[in-house]
Amino acid sequence: MISGANRDEPYGSTIRPTYLAQYSARNGITISHFGLNHPELGDTIPGLVHCDLPQNSFRRRFRHIYNDLKNSPPDVIYTHQIESGKLGLTLSYFLRKPHVFDAHSSIALEAPTYAHTPVAIRRRQFLYERLILKFSRKIIVPSAELENFLQDRYHLQSGKFAIVKNGVDRTQFFPHSSDPRLRQYLGFDDDDFLVVFTNPRLPTFPSNEMALRYFFDIIPRIESHVAQAKFLILGGGPVLKPPSGNVIYTGYVEDLPSHINMANVCVAPFPAQAVCGGTRTKVCEYLACGKPVVATSEGMRGFDDAVPGKHFFLANTAEDFVNRVVDCYNSPQTAVRIGQNAHKLSAKYGWNHLSQDLVRSLAEVVSSYNIQDRL
Repeated sequence: MISGANRDEPYGSTIRPTYLAQYSARNGITISHFGLNHPELGDTIPGLVHCDLPQNSFRRRFRHIYNDLKNSPPDVIYTHQIESGKLGLTLSYFLRKPHVFDAHSSIALEAPTYAHTPVAIRRRQFLYERLILKFSRKIIVPSAELENFLQDRYHLQSGKFAIVKNGVDRTQFFPHSSDPRLRQYLGFDDDDFLVVFTNPRLPTFPSNEMALRYFFDIIPRIESHVAQAKFLILGGGPVLKPPSGNVIYTGYVEDLPSHINMANVCVAPFPAQAVCGGTRTKVCEYLACGKPVVATSEGMRGFDDAVPGKHFFLANTAEDFVNRVVDCYNSPQTAVRIGQNAHKLSAKYGWNHLSQDLVRSLAEVVSSYNIQDRL
């Protein structure tokens, strides 16, 4: 496995490959995971070896991995996202082994959110994406929506795809009582109605900033109905001017589950243009903590088994969003029921469960890679 995993950036591009590697190893695969700066493991996992990559050039990274693997090649080369995919395709050629590409998202799909990227760079990225998708033996995607998009955009066959959604570590994210000391530290009173939005703001996540701006436009209208409303924004990055003194930024937090478990309601207010390739990790975490979630259709992208009104509250207009949050305040029993259903659904999004889907897909690729394919 090759990825951009970096413990200094604990977001989707690190979380997804890190947990898929850990749980795939627990499910019987021997994995050498090449990454930039791996998160620390609490325990040694048999069958999983972390290998750090040079930071500065494609050529050095290629030589590093090739020299490590040439005397004992793997059965399959599995990579995450474009930069790792370029390495994977090159190694596949020299090692004569099949390449599996985890798209995670798509440069073409998210292009509207990167409108300020120079045209030459975007064209080069589109070319890399096209080539990697064309020459990979299997493409792993985190949602059916992304599969359909890539099929149509690049004229690919459906049999080339396998869906492995984004997930959550349910040993860390689960319902538990709100910590009164944390509430006090953040300045919340016992009767405050707390709305939580996990929203790290980095240049690589323009959709998060779009969602925060959309949410900030809604906040005054929520406040007009719920005087006790407070809004907690989790995650680091530039601070946008809030519309109210009831908005609290935490910056990056170490104990994310405890912050989510303080919430009366969690939100994913992503407008239609704030696109993402698949299931958002933050929503998986909300569900696992048993929280009622108010979200747009884009916020729930990939959760095709989540039923509006049963597992979450759907709100595709600003007016709907305000009403659904206010409903959670006025009907706490209904909100609790939705949260309980969300927690049950989250069992399907545990990394152990998802890694089994990945293991099956990799095994199919290896078994179909015969002598004729190598010639």
